[in-house]
Amino acid sequence: MVLWEWRGKRGKTTGFFEEGFSSGVRELVDPRTYSCYVLEGHGGKDPEKDFPFLKQKLEEENYVLRVLSLEEVGEIPRDAELIFWIGPKEPLLEKEAALLETYLANGGRMVICLDPLVAAASGTSESFFSTLGIALDSRVVVDTRSQLFRGDFFFATATRYPTHAITRGLNKVSVFPLARPLSIRPKRLDPKRVEVELYPLAETSETAWAESDKDSLRSAAPRFDPTLDLRGPLVLAMAGELQKLEPTLTQKGGRFVLFGDSDFLTDRYVKVGNNLDLFLNAVAWAVEREDGITLRPKDPLHHPIILSRSETLLIGIFVIGVIPGIWVALGVYNIRRSRRSHAVSQ
Repeated sequence: MVLWEWRGKRGKTTGFFEEGFSSGVRELVDPRTYSCYVLEGHGGKDPEKDFPFLKQKLEEENYVLRVLSLEEVGEIPRDAELIFWIGPKEPLLEKEAALLETYLANGGRMVICLDPLVAAASGTSESFFSTLGIALDSRVVVDTRSQLFRGDFFFATATRYPTHAITRGLNKVSVFPLARPLSIRPKRLDPKRVEVELYPLAETSETAWAESDKDSLRSAAPRFDPTLDLRGPLVLAMAGELQKLEPTLTQKGGRFVLFGDSDFLTDRYVKVGNNLDLFLNAVAWAVEREDGITLRPKDPLHHPIILSRSETLLIGIFVIGVIPGIWVALGVYNIRRSRRSHAVSQ
């Protein structure tokens, strides 16, 4: 255990490692906490069950997570400094969309992760994003480049990071297991009050494309069709800033970050490449926490292996079929050998 003391404040951490030291110093120098709410319902992901490691990292950086059901509460809490909407499967209700629009227009902050092939991008949700100047593409990103990183065709890899505070220093690949492309179409939320500025954060290479043929996706044999599909580079994440046309000292425009996937936050993928840094930097930028935008120390013992479907199948055949078959063959050989030895001795 390490004890920390600074200007009459005390804290303690366990273990001798860089990340623990950083956390200990941060608690003394910047003890402020940020009140964050995770939207409940609509089939969204649960922080406790679906991304416990990320939840732990958020709490270590002084983000306090609570659950919010807009349908039941009917309003956004006054202390909400950031709202997460991660992996929903059903669209927003009209009342919920209206509350979130007003929240953002009045300086609210959101981080949204929206998967492809779900109903959450339709109806009222589609209108909500359209109001923010975002077109939700119903196609799925296909990336042949992902095979270089031991992934299958549907692993979208972000290899480009346009200049932005969130992407400062990012130089590794980010992996999105199943992603939708995002299109930037700047529109005003309210011409008399707010206009929206959008910034791409992560893009694929030119080898990726947005696949529209759902049958080819099911058969895992996608082919680029120039008449229906969209060639890369494709935007996988973007940031938005609502700027008031008549700003005041007390009222600022809102901020939001949108990702075209939510599975990259699960424990299996969040430690891969720049996934963790990209998301935590997005959270820090959303709440205007400049000191939270950084590259975090990596676990030297963590070396994830991402296998394609064919490689997974081969390993399964080898483990389930080949290895037991070898043992059976050796057993039969030993039995026959012992019988022969017994017959010769008689």
